[in-house]
Amino acid sequence: MKQLIILFILSLANFNPIFASQALNANDSAAYFLDKSYSYAEADKAKSMSLLNKALGGYLKTNSEKGLAETYNAISRWFANESQWDTSMSLALKSLNYGEKSGDKTIIAKACLNLGNIYYNLKNIEKSKSFYQMAIRTGHPHTVASATSNLGLIYSYQGQIDSAKYMLTKALAMFDNLKDSSLLVLSNIAITNLNLGTISYDEKEYGLAKKYFNTSLRTSYKIKDFNNIVLNYLNFGQVFIAEKNFTLAFEVIDRASNISDSLKMHHLLNYCNYAMSQLKFAQGDFKTAYEMLAQFFSTKDSLSAKDIENKIANLQMKYESEKSQQQIVNLKNATQIERYRTASIIIFLVFSSLLVIFYLNKRRVVARNRMEVLNKQKVEAQKNFEKAQNDIVYFTKLIQENTERIECFEKELLSSYRNSDEVTQKQEKLRTMKILRDEDWVYYKTLFSEVYSSFYNKMMSIPDLSEGDRRQVLLLKMGYTHKMSADVLGISTEGIKRARQRLARKLNLLDASKLEEYIQKL
Repeated sequence: MKQLIILFILSLANFNPIFASQALNANDSAAYFLDKSYSYAEADKAKSMSLLNKALGGYLKTNSEKGLAETYNAISRWFANESQWDTSMSLALKSLNYGEKSGDKTIIAKACLNLGNIYYNLKNIEKSKSFYQMAIRTGHPHTVASATSNLGLIYSYQGQIDSAKYMLTKALAMFDNLKDSSLLVLSNIAITNLNLGTISYDEKEYGLAKKYFNTSLRTSYKIKDFNNIVLNYLNFGQVFIAEKNFTLAFEVIDRASNISDSLKMHHLLNYCNYAMSQLKFAQGDFKTAYEMLAQFFSTKDSLSAKDIENKIANLQMKYESEKSQQQIVNLKNATQIERYRTASIIIFLVFSSLLVIFYLNKRRVVARNRMEVLNKQKVEAQKNFEKAQNDIVYFTKLIQENTERIECFEKELLSSYRNSDEVTQKQEKLRTMKILRDEDWVYYKTLFSEVYSSFYNKMMSIPDLSEGDRRQVLLLKMGYTHKMSADVLGISTEGIKRARQRLARKLNLLDASKLEEYIQKL
C-alpha cells in the first residue's frame, strides 16, 4: 500500500514538485529530486542543478552516506560538463569518500570512473589510469566495461597500440555481455567502436576501420548522439581520402557539415572544414585547401583562446599556492633534512666502496680461475693434436710400407713365374686385394678429421659424394698417386682414373687434371 501511495505522489510531482517533497520523508524526497535531475541534465541545466541542490539538502539532513555519495557524483558530472574541472574533482572526491563509508561498491565504482574522466581531461594520465583501475577492481559490470574502454583510449594516447586494441576489444565484449540497451551502454559501445576504428585507420587497416566506424555510426543513430554521428562521418571521410575515393569522401564530409550546421554545433563544423581542406589538398586544389585550413586555425584559436587563458591562470594560482606551502615545510625541516642527507651520503659512500672492493676481488678471482681453465684446455688440446698428427703420420707410413711390399711382391712374382697364365693369376689376386679394411678406413678418417678438421668439414658439406668419392678426396689430399691409391683401394690404376674423372664431374670441374689442385685448395 505504501509503495502505491509513493508512486501516486511521484506521478503528481510531475505537476507539483512542492507537493511531492512535502508528502515524502526527507530521504524519499531527496531521491526523487536526484532522479528527476537526470531528465533535465541536457535540456535544462539550470533546473537540473536546482533539483540536485534540493536532493543534496535532503540527504544532508538525514546524513545518508549513500545518498550523499550519489548526489555529489551527479553534481560533479554537472560541473564536468561545464569544464569546471577543479570543482568537479572536489565533488567527485567527496562522492568517493561517502561511497567508501557506505560500503556500496556501485557508488564507489561510479565515483572512481568519474575521477578517471576528470583527470584524463586535465591531462594527468597516470592519475586517470589509477582511478580507472580502481573502478575495475570494484567488479561492478557496467563500470568495469566503461573503465576498460577508457583505459584503452589512454593506451592509444600513449602510443601503446597493442594494449589499446586489447582493452577496447575486451570492453566491447563486456558491453555485449551486459545485454543492456540503455542510453549509457549504447553510448559507450559507439565511442569504443569509434576509438577502435581510429586505431585501425592509423595502422592503415582501412577495411577494419570502416567496419568499426559503421558499427559506431549505427549505434549513434539509435541513441541520436549527433556529436558521435558527425565524428564517424568525418572518420569515414579520412578513410575514403586514404583510399583515393574522393567522391564518397566528399559525400560523407558534406553530410557531417550539414548536420553540424543544422544543429549549430560550431566546434564540429570547424572540424568539417578541416576535413574538407584535406580532401581538397588530396585532389590537388591547393588554393581552396589553404583557405579552408587557415579558416580552421583562426576559428580554433578564437574559440579556445579564452578557455586556455583561464586554465593557465588557474594553474598558475594553484602552483603559487603549492609553492608557498612547500616553502613553509622546507623551512621547518631544513636542518633535519640536511642531517639526514649528510648521513645518507656517508652511508652510501661507505657501502659503495665496500661493493666496489667486493666486486673487484670477485672479478680477479673469476679471471684467475678462468685463465687456469683455459691454460689446461690449451695444453690438453695441444697434446691431442700432436698425438693425432703422430698417428696419421704413422698410419700413412704403414700404408706406404705395405705398398712397397706389394711392389716387391709383384717383382718377385714376375721374376719367379715366367709362365704368363700363372703370373696373370697372381697379378689379378694382387689387384683384387683390399689393403685397408672398413675398420681401417673409419680409424683413418677419424685421424684425418682431427688433423685437418677444416678440410674434413668442407668435404663432408659437399653434396652427392659417395663413400668411395670421399676416400678418393682424402687420398688426393694426402698426395697419393694413382698407383698408391690403386694399391690402397685394391683396384687398378684405370679404376682410379675413372673414379677421379667421375669425382671431377661431381665437383663441376671441366678438366679432370685440375682435380688434385682443386682438392689441395679446398
